[in-house]
This record gives sequence, structure tokens and C-alpha cells, in this order.
Amino acid sequence: MTSARQHSLSARHNGATADNTSRADATRTTSGTDTDAVRRSLATREGVTRVDLSPMAASRTAASTCTSATTHVASKTSGVGVFLHPGDSDSRSDVNDAINAYTPSPRRVAEEDWARTAAFVREAVRDALPRTRYSARNLLATVSLYVDWCNRVCGEDLDREVIFQPSLIAEWADLGIEGVTKSTAGNYRSRLLRVMEVLNPGAARPRMVALPPSAGVAPYSDDELHQIWVWAYGMANARNSRDAVILVGGCVGAGLTAREVADLRVRDVEIGDKGVVLHVSGARPRLTTLLRSVEEIFVDAATGLDPDAFVFRTGRTRTTKNTTSLFIHKYVPNGLTVSTQRLRATWIVNRASTDLPIKGLMEAMGVQDFSAIARFLKYVPDLDPADLRARLRAESKPIK
Repeated sequence: MTSARQHSLSARHNGATADNTSRADATRTTSGTDTDAVRRSLATREGVTRVDLSPMAASRTAASTCTSATTHVASKTSGVGVFLHPGDSDSRSDVNDAINAYTPSPRRVAEEDWARTAAFVREAVRDALPRTRYSARNLLATVSLYVDWCNRVCGEDLDREVIFQPSLIAEWADLGIEGVTKSTAGNYRSRLLRVMEVLNPGAARPRMVALPPSAGVAPYSDDELHQIWVWAYGMANARNSRDAVILVGGCVGAGLTAREVADLRVRDVEIGDKGVVLHVSGARPRLTTLLRSVEEIFVDAATGLDPDAFVFRTGRTRTTKNTTSLFIHKYVPNGLTVSTQRLRATWIVNRASTDLPIKGLMEAMGVQDFSAIARFLKYVPDLDPADLRARLRAESKPIK
């Protein structure tokens, strides 16, 4: 360990942030490409696509392939890219080519820093990849960031037994990686720990403190919710108004997700003397009961329709992931925000503010992990101290 390893945690964090910010506009150039290697790669695909293997054509393809691989990696880092080509291939040579071509976005790792750590990162990923469940692009993106921090900020030597230590990995994940949520940082940490187990198996793996889940979205205020209902009921087109009311009612009146509202069919609406029950399908199948104030919406919506008909946007034959989002995008006016996630959060917070048992609320939400509710507890109003004492004093049954 170098003397820089003795710096305080805050000094490391500040140094990393300042250094990355000052280099945010750095550019990188693509080095020359092995034309023969590209031609060999192209030749193996002749059975699929006819290609021109002349030296000039291969040279052009080489430049295009290198640029494409680099661009895809950079755009994926910013959240917009597609696949790392050919790094997601099952072909060992394709994966190897992708590792060799990989260059992180200069916004994440400056060009001069990458020049110093590139060989170490590529070889580490190349050796660890066959014994992990992660893709090449996931490992490259994570390991490149982590190694840059270890070498540039902490001053650590590029040695596997020094870099891949559990204490360093935990420290990096806990610092707060710029532009990354705590839950994503936890995923990065898991990848690095697996790489450590492969490349530095002698390192002890301590018990890690769980990182908190992502924060729950805020519920709507009463005024905001009123404006949404005004929009839904006030649309000029009767069919669109009907569907807007169903969408809002399903989310804020039963805690459905946008997809669950879109998947709901008439046969899933059970109308009885004790209320309206929805049979929810999909990833979280369950029964949930509508709030009394929105029962009439679904009774009217289901009346006179074929049992197999969709309740929302009746007449379609299938549901896509964009069924509700396209409706919102098309019909919600500027100045009004209609979020199905916040509508569902409003239902969760309202239900958690009543005497409804936590277990019952989790069943109605379709979740089994308490963290799904815990993230919303900060929005639940505090109880009056006298009311809280009375509830704690009350007994559901005698204990003696």
C-alpha cells in the first residue's frame, strides 16, 4: 500500500469527483486495427452474409467495427446503448475481440487514465469471465471504473492481490459512485466480489452490510390527485375519458401497476355484495379489493362487454409494455403529470396510514419482501402520541 492509501475517505471521494469533472470533456482517438483479424472474423460469417474481403474493404470494415464497438460501450454507459457487439456473442473469439476493443466513456474514465489501466482491466475481465455469470460488457464497465479509482485516487499498484480486496471493494461501493443509485452500487459490488473470488481466491470475504433499496416515489397530494381526476373526467372524447378514469382508478383505487391495468379483462372483475374484487394476473397474481369510491367505475366499465374483452382500451387484441404509457403521452396535456407509479404509491401510503395489517397490505400489493413497503413509510403521517399509546395499550386478546 502506498502513502496515498492513508488518505481519509472524504479526501478520496472529493479527489475522485474533482478529477473526473475536470476531465469530462476529454476526447479519445481510436488506435489502428488488426486488418487481418477483422478479415478472419468476417470470413467465418460468409455463410450468413456475403462480404467483400478485399484489403481495402477489410480496412474500411475494421475501422467501422472498432468504432461501433466503442460507441456501443460508451452509449450503454450513459443508459442508451444496445448490445456490446460482439461482446454478447457466445463465440470466444468474438468476446475476446470485444474485450480488446473496449474503451470506457471519457466521462467515466479519462483517456490518459485508461491508457494506464487498460491492459490490467482487459486481462482481469478476460480471465474472470468464464467463471462468472456476468456478460463481458457488464464486467468491463464495472471493473474499469473500480480499477481507475483504486489506481488514480488510492494510488494502489496494478496488482490483482492488491486491487481485488474485499475492503477496497466495499469502500468504493459505499463512497457513492457518481450517477449511480445505492442498489446499482450493490450490483457493482457483487460483480467485483465474484471477480475477486476468481482472481484473488485467497482474499477473505467479510460479511457486507446490505445497501438500502431505491427510494419509493412520492405519493400525490390531495390537490394533485384532484387535478388528475379533473383531467380524466373532463376529456372531450367519451371513450378516452372512460379509459383515463379506469387507469387512474385501477392504480390509486386498487394499487395496480400500469401493466396490470392494461392486462385486466372483464372476467377479472368480480362484482359482489361485499364490493368489487379484481383478479390480477401477470408477475404478481393476486386478489385485491377496490376502494369503495372507485367501485362504480369498474362496474360500469365491465357492464355489457364480452368476458374476454380488455377493460382498458377495449377493442384491442393484445397488451404491450407501452399500452398505458402511449395513452398518457398522447392525451395528458402539458403542465399535468400523470404517473402510474405515483398513483400506486398514493394507494400504498393511504392504505399504510389505516389500521390495515401490514401482511394484508403486502398481499394486496402482491409483494413478499417488506422492503417494498419500507421505502414508502417516510410518507406515512406520524400518529398522534395519545392515539399511538392507546393502540399500543389495546389487546387483541387477553394475555393472562
